[in-house]
Amino acid sequence: MNNPETIREMRDLYDACMRKNSWVLAFSAHLEHDVSRYVAHNGETAMLMWHQFGAEPVALSARVQTELAWFRGRSKLLYWKVYGHDQPPGFGDILGELGANGEDNAVLHMASVTEVCERLPSETQHKTLQAGSSRADVMRAQAVWVDVWPESADEQRIWGELYAGALDKLTELPQSEQGARFWTAGSDADAGIANAAGYLIHAPNSPVALLCGGAVRKAARNQGLYKALLKARAEWAKSRGAKWLAIEASPMSAPIVQSLGFVPITSLVFYKFKLGGPTATGPQGCV
Repeated sequence: MNNPETIREMRDLYDACMRKNSWVLAFSAHLEHDVSRYVAHNGETAMLMWHQFGAEPVALSARVQTELAWFRGRSKLLYWKVYGHDQPPGFGDILGELGANGEDNAVLHMASVTEVCERLPSETQHKTLQAGSSRADVMRAQAVWVDVWPESADEQRIWGELYAGALDKLTELPQSEQGARFWTAGSDADAGIANAAGYLIHAPNSPVALLCGGAVRKAARNQGLYKALLKARAEWAKSRGAKWLAIEASPMSAPIVQSLGFVPITSLVFYKFKLGGPTATGPQGCV
């Protein structure tokens, strides 16, 4: 699965299913022929997940400013996701010149759902896992994220409330149509405390499911909690008919997922623009 042709095919599949036309929990999609925009329901944040612009630097700079103008009044923050195979090369430099901060460098990995399920042994012995698609499930996970990433605690709370609010609105749908589930985990010795968290996004009928937010509190690491959550999420993806798992892996998680059959597909940088307040705000919601 490491040959260039296979990697290109997986990358194209990811672009089609997860960037150009994706189901993003708590976001509305605004799609055009050369750009895919996603705006959070509460007006706090937005993502530009795919673009296909011309290569002329002056025209590129003007087009970026056009996009920034579109998002102003709709969101306070914009995350422009730039992948290593996006054209033209060096596009991130233009975003930086226009005020973006590049952060959260990651590497996109993909793997067969079946292979991951087969490689992961049962990791649930002496562990307690909770999973669901409710506000309470999101809040349990958020407590872990705030502890693991205290430097972004305010953003974690915003994302947690955004997701919780979206799930509140999805409760009337069958679980097969909800497309998101949140997990927490702890060992038997943790006295019921959630020491790890993660979630999975899978649009109905999509061949690709996205693993997000995998985190373990520092004191609870090296106990198998990360793999237990990965196993549970992979099995849920398989039960929904997903064929592929994708993960935007940090340097810490990349060696773990590669040992389980995940293949690095392309690099990823989040370019963050601060846009100011939206014209209207709604109720207060991989990370």
